[in-house]
Amino acid sequence: MSDRILNHLCDYALKLSYRDLSEEVIRRTKHIMDTVGCALGGAKSPPAKIARAAASEITSALPSNILISGQKTSPDLAAFQMFRQRGARLSG
Repeated sequence: MSDRILNHLCDYALKLSYRDLSEEVIRRTKHIMDTVGCALGGAKSPPAKIARAAASEITSALPSNILISGQKTSPDLAAFQMFRQRGARLSG
């Protein structure tokens, strides 16, 4: 990324305030932050460890990374593992 683009993005981010954001952006951002927080919190749970171990044994021509561990697997199993990791935190 060129310095000019990076400087432009930094200036934009520094000038942005909470009141500049629409309700939709705020709602979606909170949902993303909730998902990431639950994934981090549930990463070491037994269901997440089982799902991660199973997913890590599968390869794919178009691999995806498993959130937190960075292991490669198929896109569907990466999504399943994310669901398991997040779900473990929500239920535990």
